[in-house]
Amino acid sequence: MPKKIKMRCETFYRLTNLGVDYRHIDSEKDLDLLSQVMYDSYKEKEEKELQDTKSELQQTFEGRYGKWLPQCSYVIENEGLPVSATIITLFEEAPLVAYTFTHPTYSNKGYSTFLLQKSINRLFEQGYSYVYLVVGEDNRSARHLYGKIGFTEMS
Repeated sequence: MPKKIKMRCETFYRLTNLGVDYRHIDSEKDLDLLSQVMYDSYKEKEEKELQDTKSELQQTFEGRYGKWLPQCSYVIENEGLPVSATIITLFEEAPLVAYTFTHPTYSNKGYSTFLLQKSINRLFEQGYSYVYLVVGEDNRSARHLYGKIGFTEMS
């Protein structure tokens, strides 16, 4: 198993308008479609079946990684279908980016960056002073994204 790196962010953002439709995630309404997007996003990196991905997402909404924070979790839609999402939980009293993913068709459009910044701003508005995440050491593209946003490695 690849080594994991814990990263932390303490930065508030001025958001730019991407001209996309976004909203809070509804766990019941969005589970099936978000599972498909998540599966498509990760399928080249992990050998999971769609049903495993759906189960993982359902368990995340039910508290597997701490209390899910729907007011800080967002989805971007294109023509009414989800294409990117960021899911935030409260793990051991600290906000955690449990998942962020974008369908490969929509990658490199700034969607994950926007959603992460939106989630972080919402957390800070609620009184949190930082957010953290865990990423595989070998996941260079994700680490680049997180570094660009302002996440730094924790020791």
